[in-house]
Amino acid sequence: MCHRIVANRMSAIRAKERKKLYIYMLEHKMHNLRSNSTTLTAQLTLLETESNSLDAEKAVLKHRLEITLQKIHLQD
Repeated sequence: MCHRIVANRMSAIRAKERKKLYIYMLEHKMHNLRSNSTTLTAQLTLLETESNSLDAEKAVLKHRLEITLQKIHLQD
């Protein structure tokens, strides 16, 4: 076999191996990104729930403050 043919075949083999490695790395990256997305979605849900709870608590405290201020105003 001609040296050029052997060199071309070896080059093709290396190119296929590089492509396989590239695809593997992309799949690995995709898996990590999906995992991070799932984690971040769960954290977002938790933070939204906490925010809603704090908003409700704020409304209750604001209402109590208004009542307290009205009582103080009526005492004057």
